Amino acid sequence: MLKRFCALLLVAWMAFQPCEGIATGEPSRPAQAGPRLAQSAERPREFFVGEWSTRNVEFGRDVEIYWTLFSDGRLAYRFVIDGVASEGSRGTWSVQGNRLEERWIRAGGETETGAGAIEWIDDNTLRLTIIDNGNPDYEQKVRIYRRRGPPQVSMFQP
Repeated sequence: MLKRFCALLLVAWMAFQPCEGIATGEPSRPAQAGPRLAQSAERPREFFVGEWSTRNVEFGRDVEIYWTLFSDGRLAYRFVIDGVASEGSRGTWSVQGNRLEERWIRAGGETETGAGAIEWIDDNTLRLTIIDNGNPDYEQKVRIYRRRGPPQVSMFQP
């Protein structure tokens, strides 16, 4: 019983640890188990499925992004900006080689598209370089995403 309590306590503690150092941009928590695949330039579509997060300083603001990619092609975003949580966009995603494409439906109902280049750092960490997300200020912006877990343990539902 004590072992189980300690394991649950550890899992809860890890869930609230920052995913990336704000000042350094370096990962600050260990990778969680995910699908195993030998290092290669590309990953199959199912390898992307799960919940991911990143934490950066963007335009002077502390930004956390929680990004969930579902196996049926849906996606959901949640943001925490300067400590204030908000629901983000919902939409769909697809991947072709190392190019990720998304179509979002914003809260007001408008639809937008975006694309990014993917570079895998390890099985649970990817570097996303924004190619186009409709805002020229974000072109070539790099975000490091770390795998948090599969969709069924997501912090929110789309």
